[in-house]
Amino acid sequence: MSRPILLRPDAPNPGSRPIPIRAAPLALAALAVPGVCALLAPAWLQDDRGLLMWITPILPAFLLAYYRGWRGAALALAFAMASLALGNAALLLTGAAPPRWHLMFVLVVVYIVLTQGVAALAEALERDRRAAERMAHTDPLTGLPNRREAERVLARGFEAARRGEDLSVVLFDLDRFKRVNDDYGHAVGDEVLREMAAALRRHTRGMDLAARFGGEEFLTVLPGSSAVIASAYAERIRAALAGAGLACGVVTASAGVAHYSGALVSSELLIAAADRALYAAKEAGRDQVRVWTEPTATPGARRDEALRDQAWSVSVLVVDDDAVVERAVARALSRRGFTARPAGGAREALRRFRESVVPVDVLLTDVVMPEMSGPTLVQQLAEGGWEPRVIFMSGHTRGEVRATLFPGGRAHFVEKPLDYDLLSGLLRGSATPRTSRSIA
Repeated sequence: MSRPILLRPDAPNPGSRPIPIRAAPLALAALAVPGVCALLAPAWLQDDRGLLMWITPILPAFLLAYYRGWRGAALALAFAMASLALGNAALLLTGAAPPRWHLMFVLVVVYIVLTQGVAALAEALERDRRAAERMAHTDPLTGLPNRREAERVLARGFEAARRGEDLSVVLFDLDRFKRVNDDYGHAVGDEVLREMAAALRRHTRGMDLAARFGGEEFLTVLPGSSAVIASAYAERIRAALAGAGLACGVVTASAGVAHYSGALVSSELLIAAADRALYAAKEAGRDQVRVWTEPTATPGARRDEALRDQAWSVSVLVVDDDAVVERAVARALSRRGFTARPAGGAREALRRFRESVVPVDVLLTDVVMPEMSGPTLVQQLAEGGWEPRVIFMSGHTRGEVRATLFPGGRAHFVEKPLDYDLLSGLLRGSATPRTSRSIA
Protein backbone atom coordinates (compact mmCIF):
# COMPACT_ATOMS: atom_id res chain seq x y z
CA MET A 1 0.00 0.00 0.00
CA SER A 2 1.40 3.37 -0.95
CA ARG A 3 1.92 5.93 1.78
CA PRO A 4 -0.14 9.14 1.61
CA ILE A 5 1.68 12.26 0.58
CA LEU A 6 1.35 14.99 3.20
CA LEU A 7 1.59 18.52 1.87
CA ARG A 8 3.24 20.99 4.20
CA PRO A 9 1.64 24.43 4.65
CA ASP A 10 4.56 25.92 2.72
CA ALA A 11 4.40 23.36 -0.11
CA PRO A 12 4.23 24.97 -3.56
CA ASN A 13 0.92 25.08 -5.37
CA PRO A 14 0.91 22.65 -8.35
CA GLY A 15 -0.60 25.44 -10.43
CA SER A 16 2.59 27.47 -10.05
CA ARG A 17 4.52 25.17 -12.43
CA PRO A 18 5.72 26.91 -15.61
CA ILE A 19 4.16 25.92 -18.93
CA PRO A 20 6.58 23.89 -21.12
CA ILE A 21 8.09 25.98 -23.93
CA ARG A 22 7.44 23.22 -26.48
CA ALA A 23 3.71 23.67 -25.97
CA ALA A 24 3.77 27.23 -27.31
CA PRO A 25 4.13 26.40 -31.08
CA LEU A 26 1.34 23.82 -30.86
CA ALA A 27 -0.95 26.26 -29.07
CA LEU A 28 -0.27 29.02 -31.60
CA ALA A 29 -0.92 26.62 -34.47
CA ALA A 30 -4.23 25.56 -32.96
CA LEU A 31 -5.26 29.17 -32.39
CA ALA A 32 -4.33 30.05 -35.99
CA VAL A 33 -6.50 27.36 -37.61
CA PRO A 34 -9.71 29.48 -37.85
CA GLY A 35 -7.74 32.51 -39.03
CA VAL A 36 -6.03 30.53 -41.78
CA CYS A 37 -9.39 29.08 -42.85
CA ALA A 38 -10.93 32.58 -42.90
CA LEU A 39 -8.16 33.80 -45.21
CA LEU A 40 -7.78 30.78 -47.51
CA ALA A 41 -11.28 29.27 -47.51
CA PRO A 42 -13.79 31.69 -46.00
CA ALA A 43 -16.72 29.90 -47.63
CA TRP A 44 -15.74 26.61 -45.96
CA LEU A 45 -16.15 28.21 -42.51
CA GLN A 46 -19.77 28.87 -43.44
CA ASP A 47 -20.25 25.26 -44.46
CA ASP A 48 -22.16 22.79 -42.26
CA ARG A 49 -18.89 21.27 -41.00
CA GLY A 50 -17.08 24.60 -40.49
CA LEU A 51 -18.37 24.79 -36.92
CA LEU A 52 -15.87 22.06 -35.91
CA MET A 53 -12.96 24.39 -36.74
CA TRP A 54 -13.77 26.47 -33.68
CA ILE A 55 -12.90 23.56 -31.40
CA THR A 56 -9.19 23.94 -32.24
CA PRO A 57 -8.66 27.38 -30.59
CA ILE A 58 -10.52 26.16 -27.48
CA LEU A 59 -8.32 23.07 -27.15
CA PRO A 60 -5.10 24.92 -26.02
CA ALA A 61 -7.09 26.86 -23.44
CA PHE A 62 -8.60 23.60 -22.18
CA LEU A 63 -5.17 21.95 -21.89
CA LEU A 64 -3.77 24.99 -20.08
CA ALA A 65 -6.62 24.92 -17.57
CA TYR A 66 -6.24 21.17 -17.07
CA TYR A 67 -2.45 21.47 -16.63
CA ARG A 68 -2.69 24.20 -14.03
CA GLY A 69 -5.45 22.47 -12.11
CA TRP A 70 -8.20 24.95 -12.93
CA ARG A 71 -10.95 22.36 -12.75
CA GLY A 72 -13.85 24.77 -13.23
CA ALA A 73 -12.32 26.38 -16.31
CA ALA A 74 -11.37 22.99 -17.77
CA LEU A 75 -14.93 21.71 -17.36
CA ALA A 76 -16.36 24.89 -18.90
CA LEU A 77 -14.07 24.64 -21.93
CA ALA A 78 -14.76 20.92 -22.33
CA PHE A 79 -18.47 21.75 -22.29
CA ALA A 80 -17.89 24.38 -24.99
CA MET A 81 -16.08 21.89 -27.25
CA ALA A 82 -18.81 19.30 -26.71
CA SER A 83 -21.45 21.93 -27.49
CA LEU A 84 -19.73 22.80 -30.78
CA ALA A 85 -19.59 19.13 -31.77
CA LEU A 86 -23.25 18.60 -30.89
CA GLY A 87 -24.18 21.85 -32.60
CA ASN A 88 -22.47 20.75 -35.78
CA ALA A 89 -24.39 17.44 -35.69
CA ALA A 90 -27.65 19.33 -35.20
CA LEU A 91 -26.91 21.53 -38.21
CA LEU A 92 -26.29 18.46 -40.37
CA LEU A 93 -29.53 16.84 -39.21
CA THR A 94 -31.77 19.88 -39.52
CA GLY A 95 -30.15 21.57 -42.51
CA ALA A 96 -30.16 24.92 -40.68
CA ALA A 97 -27.74 27.65 -41.72
CA PRO A 98 -24.54 27.82 -39.61
CA PRO A 99 -23.75 31.06 -37.74
CA ARG A 100 -21.51 33.62 -39.41
CA TRP A 101 -17.84 33.07 -38.69
CA HIS A 102 -17.39 36.69 -37.49
CA LEU A 103 -19.92 36.04 -34.73
CA MET A 104 -18.32 32.72 -33.86
CA PHE A 105 -14.92 34.40 -33.63
CA VAL A 106 -16.21 36.95 -31.11
CA LEU A 107 -18.05 34.32 -29.05
CA VAL A 108 -15.09 31.95 -28.87
CA VAL A 109 -12.61 34.71 -27.94
CA VAL A 110 -14.88 36.13 -25.23
CA TYR A 111 -15.55 32.64 -23.82
CA ILE A 112 -11.85 31.76 -23.64
CA VAL A 113 -10.91 35.09 -22.08
CA LEU A 114 -13.66 34.83 -19.44
CA THR A 115 -12.90 31.27 -18.40
CA GLN A 116 -9.14 31.80 -18.26
CA GLY A 117 -9.52 35.14 -16.48
CA VAL A 118 -11.83 33.75 -13.81
CA ALA A 119 -9.52 30.74 -13.32
CA ALA A 120 -6.43 32.95 -13.01
CA LEU A 121 -8.22 35.15 -10.47
CA ALA A 122 -9.28 32.10 -8.46
CA GLU A 123 -5.68 30.84 -8.48
CA ALA A 124 -4.42 34.20 -7.24
CA LEU A 125 -6.99 34.19 -4.43
CA GLU A 126 -6.03 30.64 -3.49
CA ARG A 127 -2.35 31.63 -3.47
CA ASP A 128 -3.14 34.54 -1.15
CA ARG A 129 -5.19 32.24 1.08
CA ARG A 130 -2.32 29.76 1.34
CA ALA A 131 0.10 32.59 2.13
CA ALA A 132 -2.23 33.88 4.85
CA GLU A 133 -2.54 30.37 6.24
CA ARG A 134 1.24 30.02 6.35
CA MET A 135 1.51 33.33 8.17
CA ALA A 136 -1.17 32.27 10.65
CA HIS A 137 0.72 29.07 11.53
CA THR A 138 4.36 30.15 11.08
CA ASP A 139 6.66 32.30 13.17
CA PRO A 140 7.97 35.00 10.80
CA LEU A 141 11.40 35.35 12.44
CA THR A 142 12.48 31.72 12.65
CA GLY A 143 10.26 30.14 9.99
CA LEU A 144 9.19 27.48 12.51
CA PRO A 145 5.55 26.68 13.24
CA ASN A 146 4.12 29.00 15.87
CA ARG A 147 2.34 28.33 19.13
CA ARG A 148 -1.05 27.93 17.47
CA GLU A 149 0.23 25.20 15.16
CA ALA A 150 2.09 23.50 18.01
CA GLU A 151 -1.05 23.37 20.14
CA ARG A 152 -3.05 21.96 17.21
CA VAL A 153 -0.54 19.17 16.59
CA LEU A 154 -0.18 18.48 20.31
CA ALA A 155 -3.95 18.15 20.74
CA ARG A 156 -4.01 15.53 17.98
CA GLY A 157 -1.07 13.66 19.52
CA PHE A 158 -2.68 13.84 22.96
CA GLU A 159 -5.78 12.04 21.72
CA ALA A 160 -3.54 9.28 20.33
CA ALA A 161 -1.73 9.10 23.70
CA ARG A 162 -5.04 8.52 25.44
CA ARG A 163 -5.45 5.45 23.23
CA GLY A 164 -2.14 4.03 24.44
CA GLU A 165 0.53 5.59 22.21
CA ASP A 166 3.64 7.30 23.56
CA LEU A 167 3.81 11.07 23.58
CA SER A 168 6.50 13.38 24.93
CA VAL A 169 7.05 17.12 24.76
CA VAL A 170 10.23 19.13 25.27
CA LEU A 171 10.13 22.77 26.32
CA PHE A 172 13.34 24.73 25.62
CA ASP A 173 14.28 28.12 27.01
CA LEU A 174 17.37 30.14 26.05
CA ASP A 175 19.43 30.90 29.13
CA ARG A 176 19.90 34.58 30.02
CA PHE A 177 18.53 35.64 26.65
CA LYS A 178 17.59 39.08 27.96
CA ARG A 179 21.27 39.72 28.67
CA VAL A 180 22.09 38.91 25.02
CA ASN A 181 19.56 41.49 23.82
CA ASP A 182 20.74 44.08 26.33
CA ASP A 183 24.49 43.62 25.65
CA TYR A 184 24.54 42.95 21.91
CA GLY A 185 21.26 44.32 20.59
CA HIS A 186 18.10 42.73 19.23
CA ALA A 187 19.68 41.96 15.85
CA VAL A 188 22.13 39.56 17.54
CA GLY A 189 19.29 38.23 19.68
CA ASP A 190 17.29 37.48 16.54
CA GLU A 191 20.31 35.64 15.13
CA VAL A 192 20.43 33.49 18.27
CA LEU A 193 16.76 32.63 17.83
CA ARG A 194 17.35 31.69 14.20
CA GLU A 195 20.33 29.52 15.20
CA MET A 196 18.15 27.72 17.73
CA ALA A 197 15.53 27.20 15.02
CA ALA A 198 18.20 25.81 12.67
CA ALA A 199 19.34 23.33 15.34
CA LEU A 200 15.76 22.19 15.82
CA ARG A 201 15.33 21.67 12.07
CA ARG A 202 18.51 19.61 11.82
CA HIS A 203 17.70 17.27 14.68
CA THR A 204 13.89 16.99 14.59
CA ARG A 205 12.33 14.05 12.76
CA GLY A 206 9.74 14.61 10.06
CA MET A 207 7.04 12.99 12.20
CA ASP A 208 7.72 15.42 15.05
CA LEU A 209 7.03 19.15 15.27
CA ALA A 210 9.34 21.84 16.64
CA ALA A 211 7.80 25.28 17.12
CA ARG A 212 8.59 28.66 18.56
CA PHE A 213 6.29 28.76 21.57
CA GLY A 214 6.81 32.37 22.57
CA GLY A 215 9.72 34.76 23.14
CA GLU A 216 12.81 32.63 23.72
CA GLU A 217 10.82 29.44 24.35
CA PHE A 218 10.56 26.55 21.88
CA LEU A 219 8.36 23.48 22.09
CA THR A 220 8.87 20.12 20.38
CA VAL A 221 6.06 17.58 20.17
CA LEU A 222 7.36 14.01 19.89
CA PRO A 223 4.58 11.49 19.10
CA GLY A 224 5.58 7.89 19.69
CA SER A 225 8.59 8.85 21.84
CA SER A 226 9.34 7.80 25.39
CA ALA A 227 10.83 10.12 27.99
CA VAL A 228 14.26 8.53 27.36
CA ILE A 229 14.11 9.27 23.62
CA ALA A 230 12.83 12.78 24.24
CA SER A 231 15.60 13.43 26.77
CA ALA A 232 18.27 12.27 24.30
CA TYR A 233 16.76 14.52 21.64
CA ALA A 234 16.81 17.49 24.02
CA GLU A 235 20.46 16.82 24.82
CA ARG A 236 21.31 16.91 21.11
CA ILE A 237 19.61 20.28 20.70
CA ARG A 238 21.29 21.65 23.83
CA ALA A 239 24.73 20.53 22.63
CA ALA A 240 24.14 21.85 19.11
CA LEU A 241 23.27 25.33 20.39
CA ALA A 242 26.15 25.41 22.87
CA GLY A 243 28.59 24.51 20.07
CA ALA A 244 27.29 27.06 17.57
CA GLY A 245 29.65 29.89 16.70
CA LEU A 246 27.61 32.98 17.55
CA ALA A 247 28.65 36.62 17.49
CA CYS A 248 27.75 36.98 21.16
CA GLY A 249 29.73 33.93 22.25
CA VAL A 250 28.31 30.77 23.76
CA VAL A 251 24.54 30.72 24.32
CA THR A 252 23.03 27.79 26.18
CA ALA A 253 19.52 26.44 26.58
CA SER A 254 17.70 24.59 29.33
CA ALA A 255 15.06 21.99 28.57
CA GLY A 256 12.20 20.31 30.37
CA VAL A 257 10.85 16.95 29.21
CA ALA A 258 7.43 15.53 30.04
CA HIS A 259 5.92 12.21 28.99
CA TYR A 260 2.19 11.52 28.84
CA SER A 261 0.73 10.24 32.07
CA GLY A 262 -2.84 9.43 33.02
CA ALA A 263 -2.64 12.14 35.67
CA LEU A 264 -2.12 14.76 32.97
CA VAL A 265 -5.68 14.94 31.70
CA SER A 266 -5.13 17.57 29.02
CA SER A 267 -2.43 18.75 26.64
CA GLU A 268 -2.14 21.94 28.66
CA LEU A 269 -1.12 19.96 31.72
CA LEU A 270 1.47 18.06 29.70
CA ILE A 271 3.07 21.38 28.72
CA ALA A 272 2.79 22.55 32.33
CA ALA A 273 4.64 19.42 33.46
CA ALA A 274 7.42 20.16 30.94
CA ASP A 275 7.52 23.71 32.28
CA ARG A 276 7.99 22.37 35.81
CA ALA A 277 10.93 20.29 34.59
CA LEU A 278 12.33 23.32 32.76
CA TYR A 279 12.08 25.36 35.95
CA ALA A 280 14.01 22.62 37.77
CA ALA A 281 16.73 22.76 35.09
CA LYS A 282 16.98 26.53 35.52
CA GLU A 283 17.17 26.22 39.31
CA ALA A 284 19.91 23.58 39.01
CA GLY A 285 22.20 25.94 37.10
CA ARG A 286 20.85 26.07 33.51
CA ASP A 287 22.33 24.46 30.38
CA GLN A 288 20.86 21.06 31.17
CA VAL A 289 17.87 18.80 30.56
CA ARG A 290 15.47 17.69 33.28
CA VAL A 291 12.65 15.14 32.97
CA TRP A 292 9.41 15.61 34.85
CA THR A 293 8.63 12.70 37.13
CA GLU A 294 5.34 12.30 38.90
CA PRO A 295 6.02 12.85 42.61
CA THR A 296 4.20 11.16 45.45
CA ALA A 297 1.00 13.02 46.29
CA THR A 298 0.98 14.91 49.58
CA PRO A 299 -2.09 15.61 51.71
CA GLY A 300 -1.40 19.33 52.01
CA ALA A 301 -4.03 21.92 51.12
CA ARG A 302 -6.88 19.64 52.20
CA ARG A 303 -7.96 22.27 54.70
CA ASP A 304 -10.30 23.50 51.95
CA GLU A 305 -13.12 21.34 53.26
CA ALA A 306 -12.97 22.90 56.69
CA LEU A 307 -13.25 26.37 55.17
CA ARG A 308 -16.05 25.74 52.67
CA ASP A 309 -18.80 27.10 54.85
CA GLN A 310 -16.91 30.07 56.30
CA ALA A 311 -17.95 33.45 54.90
CA TRP A 312 -14.85 35.36 53.92
CA SER A 313 -14.51 38.30 51.57
CA VAL A 314 -12.68 36.95 48.53
CA SER A 315 -9.91 38.85 46.75
CA VAL A 316 -8.69 37.44 43.44
CA LEU A 317 -5.50 37.94 41.45
CA VAL A 318 -6.03 37.17 37.74
CA VAL A 319 -2.98 35.95 35.79
CA ASP A 320 -2.96 35.46 32.02
CA ASP A 321 -0.43 36.11 29.25
CA ASP A 322 -3.04 38.31 27.51
CA ALA A 323 -3.49 41.63 29.31
CA VAL A 324 -6.89 42.14 27.66
CA VAL A 325 -8.13 38.84 29.09
CA GLU A 326 -6.77 39.71 32.53
CA ARG A 327 -8.61 43.03 32.62
CA ALA A 328 -11.84 41.59 31.23
CA VAL A 329 -11.95 38.76 33.80
CA ALA A 330 -11.07 41.12 36.66
CA ARG A 331 -13.86 43.53 35.64
CA ALA A 332 -16.40 40.72 35.37
CA LEU A 333 -15.50 39.40 38.83
CA SER A 334 -15.57 42.90 40.33
CA ARG A 335 -19.14 43.34 39.07
CA ARG A 336 -20.03 40.16 40.98
CA GLY A 337 -18.75 41.53 44.26
CA PHE A 338 -15.21 40.17 44.36
CA THR A 339 -12.06 42.20 44.85
CA ALA A 340 -10.32 41.27 41.61
CA ARG A 341 -7.27 42.77 39.96
CA PRO A 342 -5.15 41.84 36.90
CA ALA A 343 -1.58 40.80 37.67
CA GLY A 344 0.10 41.80 34.39
CA GLY A 345 1.56 38.37 33.69
CA ALA A 346 3.12 35.57 35.72
CA ARG A 347 6.40 37.32 36.46
CA GLU A 348 4.60 40.46 37.54
CA ALA A 349 2.48 38.31 39.87
CA LEU A 350 5.70 37.03 41.48
CA ARG A 351 6.95 40.59 41.87
CA ARG A 352 3.72 41.65 43.54
CA PHE A 353 3.94 38.66 45.83
CA ARG A 354 7.39 39.69 47.01
CA GLU A 355 6.17 43.22 47.76
CA SER A 356 3.31 41.82 49.90
CA VAL A 357 1.01 44.82 50.05
CA VAL A 358 -2.56 43.84 49.14
CA PRO A 359 -4.15 40.61 50.45
CA VAL A 360 -5.09 37.94 47.92
CA ASP A 361 -7.14 34.85 48.71
CA VAL A 362 -7.44 33.14 45.33
CA LEU A 363 -5.06 32.94 42.39
CA LEU A 364 -6.99 32.60 39.11
CA THR A 365 -4.40 31.73 36.48
CA ASP A 366 -4.12 30.36 32.97
CA VAL A 367 -2.43 26.97 32.70
CA VAL A 368 -0.10 27.52 29.73
CA MET A 369 1.66 30.87 29.36
CA PRO A 370 4.81 31.57 27.31
CA GLU A 371 6.91 33.01 30.11
CA MET A 372 5.82 30.62 32.86
CA SER A 373 3.06 28.04 33.24
CA GLY A 374 0.40 28.35 35.91
CA PRO A 375 1.60 25.30 37.90
CA THR A 376 5.17 26.62 37.85
CA LEU A 377 3.94 29.98 39.13
CA VAL A 378 2.10 28.23 41.97
CA GLN A 379 5.22 26.19 42.76
CA GLN A 380 7.36 29.32 43.01
CA LEU A 381 4.80 30.98 45.26
CA ALA A 382 4.66 27.88 47.46
CA GLU A 383 8.46 27.88 47.74
CA GLY A 384 8.16 31.45 48.99
CA GLY A 385 5.83 30.34 51.77
CA TRP A 386 2.49 31.32 50.23
CA GLU A 387 -0.15 28.71 49.40
CA PRO A 388 -3.23 30.43 47.98
CA ARG A 389 -6.30 28.63 46.77
CA VAL A 390 -5.72 28.20 43.03
CA ILE A 391 -8.21 27.97 40.16
CA PHE A 392 -6.86 27.34 36.69
CA MET A 393 -8.40 28.69 33.50
CA SER A 394 -8.19 26.03 30.80
CA GLY A 395 -9.29 25.57 27.22
CA HIS A 396 -9.46 21.78 27.61
CA THR A 397 -10.28 20.83 31.21
CA ARG A 398 -13.12 21.52 33.60
CA GLY A 399 -13.86 20.52 37.18
CA GLU A 400 -11.52 19.18 39.84
CA VAL A 401 -8.38 17.38 38.68
CA ARG A 402 -6.39 15.19 41.02
CA ALA A 403 -2.77 15.02 39.93
CA THR A 404 0.59 15.29 41.62
CA LEU A 405 1.42 18.10 39.22
CA PHE A 406 -0.35 20.47 41.63
CA PRO A 407 0.34 21.47 45.21
CA GLY A 408 -1.72 19.21 47.44
CA GLY A 409 -2.33 16.81 44.57
CA ARG A 410 -5.40 18.50 43.08
CA ALA A 411 -6.67 21.65 41.42
CA HIS A 412 -9.90 23.21 40.20
CA PHE A 413 -10.32 24.09 36.54
CA VAL A 414 -12.79 26.40 34.82
CA GLU A 415 -13.20 26.04 31.09
CA LYS A 416 -12.79 28.90 28.62
CA PRO A 417 -14.94 30.82 27.80
CA LEU A 418 -15.55 31.29 31.49
CA ASP A 419 -18.86 30.40 33.14
CA TYR A 420 -18.91 33.20 35.72
CA ASP A 421 -21.72 31.64 37.77
CA LEU A 422 -19.66 28.47 38.18
CA LEU A 423 -16.50 30.50 38.82
CA SER A 424 -18.26 32.62 41.46
CA GLY A 425 -19.31 29.48 43.31
CA LEU A 426 -15.77 28.12 43.26
CA LEU A 427 -14.33 31.42 44.44
CA ARG A 428 -16.71 31.67 47.39
CA GLY A 429 -15.95 28.09 48.31
CA SER A 430 -12.22 28.77 48.10
CA ALA A 431 -12.09 31.75 50.47
CA THR A 432 -9.33 31.73 53.09
CA PRO A 433 -8.76 33.87 56.19
CA ARG A 434 -7.06 37.22 55.79
CA THR A 435 -4.02 35.96 57.64
CA SER A 436 -2.78 34.61 54.29
CA ARG A 437 0.11 36.25 52.50
CA SER A 438 -0.58 39.37 50.48
CA ILE A 439 0.24 40.63 47.01
CA ALA A 440 0.58 44.20 45.74
